[in-house]
Amino acid sequence: MVGRRVVGAIRLLKRTGTDALSGIRGLNQTRPLLVSCITYGSLTGLAETSQQTIEKKILPTSKGEDRKELDLSSITRFTVMGGGVISPILHFWYKWLDKKYPGALWKTVTKKVTLDICILAVPLYTIFYVFLNVMEGQGLEHTMAELDAKLVPTIILSVLFWTPAQLINFRFLSPEKRVLFISVCTFIEVNILCVLKKLDMEVFK
Repeated sequence: MVGRRVVGAIRLLKRTGTDALSGIRGLNQTRPLLVSCITYGSLTGLAETSQQTIEKKILPTSKGEDRKELDLSSITRFTVMGGGVISPILHFWYKWLDKKYPGALWKTVTKKVTLDICILAVPLYTIFYVFLNVMEGQGLEHTMAELDAKLVPTIILSVLFWTPAQLINFRFLSPEKRVLFISVCTFIEVNILCVLKKLDMEVFK
């Protein structure tokens, strides 16, 4: 009797999971921008949460220090920035890029990756630092100083990280499979960005 209930519960969970996945796929086809905003916003928030957890919960334990509470306002800022600002930019950029350069030939892929680096990188990471500073209440002087110290190193790390990732993305993945791949890459990159954002500007001088 118990075994039947367990089997029934497993089947129900499997069916529910399948229905949920189908629903997400359907929503991604009908509301791709919405899915992109929710996905990217969640990932940026989770990345900041993971960094704070390491910094305030795990490292203090190993050093014998007191644990600190997570900064929910910072997590909120990263979530809003990712879902409300960066995600729409990336959504329309890649939509235009795929339309302008369809196909997966190496020549086309190289063009996409080159444009991605040369055109998108500087404004995108500038927006990243400026938007977070605005939400933090930082002044123009601090924002410009941070851009001067961190923008170039951020772009260099971005090029090293995203060039091979985007070659895989544009060459081997169909558009519907890119969400998961880019989401994983984004989570890794945003963790790096979280560290860069917290580093003192003197480190870069």
